[in-house]
Amino acid sequence: MTATRTDRRSRIAGKSNAKSVQVSPLVRKAIELMVWQGHHRDDAAKALGMLPKSLYNAFRKHHVRQHYRNELEVLRTSERARNIHALVRVRDQDDNKMAAVQAVKALEQLSDEPAAAASSPAASPGLVLVIAQPEAMARVVPLPDTVEAAAHRMVSGSAPAIINSAPAKAPRGAP
Repeated sequence: MTATRTDRRSRIAGKSNAKSVQVSPLVRKAIELMVWQGHHRDDAAKALGMLPKSLYNAFRKHHVRQHYRNELEVLRTSERARNIHALVRVRDQDDNKMAAVQAVKALEQLSDEPAAAASSPAASPGLVLVIAQPEAMARVVPLPDTVEAAAHRMVSGSAPAIINSAPAKAPRGAP
């Protein structure tokens, strides 16, 4: 009896009863105007007879933002060849030598980017513990209670900054 329930549950789990959420044709057209023709969001909405606030609200939805990012990636990929040709034109010109040098640097880095991206480890959630010997730790020197010292502690993330607003007392016997 338990096996029957489990089989039925696995069959139900295998089926996707949820509707696939799609971007409406009007929002899809607005995204195309923005990505492929360079329209601003409000201008794209007005060109299609939408209220700008409606398109803004559509972008609050995950599937709309995902479609927008996908279109941007297609644009970025399709423009890469032209970007290389533009860099070559800048490199070969004689008017601005500094721009030519920068274009050469950019062209040289283009071939290294895929290898660098593949070799770098992906960020993943978790906790990293760093265990160090006491000798390797920096010596802690207490700072005087001044505004600058409190600001330094706040920036460095050390102990909470407490500022003593009372003026420092002179030691006994001092004039």
